Amino acid sequence: MYKKFLLSSMATAAIVLFNVQFSAYAKSLKVADGKTVTHSNISHNAYAITAEGSNTAIELLDNTTIKGTTFDILFGLEAKDGATLKMIGGDITVSRIGANFSNSKSDENKLKNVKISRSKNKKTLITGIVTDKESNVTLEDVTVTQANHGVVAYNQSQITISGGSYKGKNVGVYAGSGSKITLISSREGTLQITSSSNGRVLYTNGLHSSITMTEGTVSGEAALIAENGGHIKITDVSLTTNGHVIAAAADSFDSMIELYENTTINNTRAGLLANNGGRIKMV
Repeated sequence: MYKKFLLSSMATAAIVLFNVQFSAYAKSLKVADGKTVTHSNISHNAYAITAEGSNTAIELLDNTTIKGTTFDILFGLEAKDGATLKMIGGDITVSRIGANFSNSKSDENKLKNVKISRSKNKKTLITGIVTDKESNVTLEDVTVTQANHGVVAYNQSQITISGGSYKGKNVGVYAGSGSKITLISSREGTLQITSSSNGRVLYTNGLHSSITMTEGTVSGEAALIAENGGHIKITDVSLTTNGHVIAAAADSFDSMIELYENTTINNTRAGLLANNGGRIKMV
């Protein structure tokens, strides 16, 4: 059995973590009732909160806020090497990565009603949410803004996205080799994925990489790009580009894009392109 720390409504409104390894000493940490997690002394390249190792769990509940006080925080949340991380409600304001899951295979990893955005002194956040090394996470009605990359999955990771809004300047949602991302709208509203600045909204690259999206809107420079064996499947999705490029492109052998039912393509220079052995199917 491990120690469990619960911060109740009697706790102070601000939680100051002087040592970034705090979570290593508490196998389970809960932050509740709208607390603010800040740092008065933090290593330049450390995460504000880290859960590391098997049987380690961190839960941030009831609108927790993670932000810098006198300076920017570079990295927000991290779960690694078997740990579990859950955040329900609140805000993460950082300049590099909002939340990172690495070798964290727990089915209980979850962000819900969380807003991730850049620090005041930075033009863009580098990446909103990252998964790597066969990690899993569920995102429910999450908002990512002002990022270069909204959501990315590497190395056989899986992400389930329900509702929310994800804006990436260069890439909205990306799945690399062996990774799988599933997107659906939620009861709270229509799922929205957006990119700009010559960006790619839904992008797969590598064998067995896949993105599946049901309902919602996809808007940006290039709506769908599948390369090097990537696969994209969308159903009842509205695609809108800036009118300068192709809406959907499958490039190289084994790359595949499928568009089903009431999917629409708007304001595009060219609708579909299959190149170098890539395939596109629209029904």
